[in-house]
Amino acid sequence: MSFYYLLLGHLLGDFTFQTDNIAKYKSIQWKWNLLHTVIVTLSMLIFAIPFGQLAVFLVIINGILHFIIDSFKA
Repeated sequence: MSFYYLLLGHLLGDFTFQTDNIAKYKSIQWKWNLLHTVIVTLSMLIFAIPFGQLAVFLVIINGILHFIIDSFKA
């Protein structure tokens, strides 16, 4: 069940809360990529907190990996 909540948080952060500027510049400047990653991570954290410390830890790891992967995609 927690998977679906975390997926929802990820999708909200990755698509719904991503502005046009973030989408445009995240592949050019690392600051925009960092902002995008923080938004995704925070939106996932909101859903992860009720599931305990392990879920919060995994969301933080996901945020770090998200930043690295998006950096290489650029």
